[in-house]
Amino acid sequence: MTTDVGQPPDFEQLIKQSRTKANKLFYLVIVLFVLFFISLVTAAPRWIDRAFAPAGTDSLDRAKEQSALWHKNASCAGSPPQWVEAANNLKVDTRVCPSGDVLIRVVTLDNMEVYRWVSIDDVTLPLRKDK
Repeated sequence: MTTDVGQPPDFEQLIKQSRTKANKLFYLVIVLFVLFFISLVTAAPRWIDRAFAPAGTDSLDRAKEQSALWHKNASCAGSPPQWVEAANNLKVDTRVCPSGDVLIRVVTLDNMEVYRWVSIDDVTLPLRKDK
């Protein structure tokens, strides 16, 4: 490769140009890795919340709502159950708390217990919106 007719290429200049391009590429890769790492770190709390949400809940928000209702009505939930035999040999207990929230307890045939809270706000909010 020659620059002018009969002139040999300036190898020192070519080496400097290739080093400059390599350095730019190196720093670009470093910046991309740093940005990727930051995006992973900022997303981690959301992933952890989803990973530790109680099983059987539809979503993280639903799990948080159920947790808040457990804390709000802890004293009411501790009262002894009064079981009723329901369809499919399920045992069901409902507890209406002074706050108006309702705890539904179900025991399945294989003795698996399921608990669900129904908030009074979930029941009355549609009525308030209609007015």
